[in-house]
Amino acid sequence: MPQIYPQRNQLKYTKKQYRVRNWKEYEAGLCKRGDLTIWFSEDALRDWHPPVGAKPGGQRRYSDTAIETALTVRAVYGLALRQTEGFLRSVARLLQLDIEIPDHSTLSRRSLTLKAPLRNTGNADSPVHTLIDSTGLKAHRGSDDPTPTRILIPPGRNAKTSDDAGVESDQRDENIRLIDRVDRRCWQRESGYTRRSLVETAVSRFKNQFGSTLGGRTMRSQVTEVRIA
Repeated sequence: MPQIYPQRNQLKYTKKQYRVRNWKEYEAGLCKRGDLTIWFSEDALRDWHPPVGAKPGGQRRYSDTAIETALTVRAVYGLALRQTEGFLRSVARLLQLDIEIPDHSTLSRRSLTLKAPLRNTGNADSPVHTLIDSTGLKAHRGSDDPTPTRILIPPGRNAKTSDDAGVESDQRDENIRLIDRVDRRCWQRESGYTRRSLVETAVSRFKNQFGSTLGGRTMRSQVTEVRIA
């Protein structure tokens, strides 16, 4: 079978082989990945234990800052709750910090009610894009828009229209006909698939960093885990 070369206007989309040329900086960067620096700010240490209230009983021993710090360490290093407890105890001992470390039971209980911050860079007035990932983590944003969900799956290179009736078949056939009228890259831009591809890449990077599964056993603890990650 003869080899098909890309056209001249497609050369910028071809995958180029990556070659490491700055070996000294490259090796230094690999070594730097194992460099560990941990520091506690004065504000965090001061707010580690909440002030004792006037009412007896049921007082919290640890502030939200302490719980969030422990759960953040857990997410970054992929530790279990007991391992997180031991890791922070060793850090406090090495840094000679006069603070108590939450035990794993406290971390599990407080993760159900912790209001971890969620940094949202989107515009509240912009359309809401929903992604349901089927490989473990399901991330989405709610919407009150009653508009039906559009199926946005790129058809195969040699896909043909179907004779079956239905929402899925109709939207698939519409995508095929649009690709036939314009090229595939124009379809990606006009249909919004480019934005979806960026979202999928972001979820893939999330899973590469924090894993494809969640450690929390309940929905509330999983929500806190995703927010912190």
